[in-house]
Amino acid sequence: MTQSTVSQPNVCPRLFWRLVFAQMLVLGAFLYISLISLGVYLLMLGFDAEQAQPQQWLALAGGGFILLVSLWLLKVTMPWCIGPASIDSER
Repeated sequence: MTQSTVSQPNVCPRLFWRLVFAQMLVLGAFLYISLISLGVYLLMLGFDAEQAQPQQWLALAGGGFILLVSLWLLKVTMPWCIGPASIDSER
C-alpha cells in the first residue's frame, strides 16, 4: 500500500472559530455604525430649510425611527455588566 504524500494543513479549530467571531464582530459594528449614520443623515435633511416641507417631515420621521431602532438594538445587544458577575453565597 502506498500512502498519499499530500499533507493537509493542520488548522486549530479554536483559532478558526475565533477568527470567524472576530470577523462577525467587525461586520456587525460596521453595519450598526452605518445604520446610525443613515439616521443622522436623514435627521440633517429634515432640518435643512432648502428641502420641501413633505420631504422634511418624511426625513425627520425616518431618521427618528432609524435612531430609535438603533438605540433599541444597542439596549438589546449590550450586556448588563462587562465584568464577571459576582454571586452572593448568603442567599
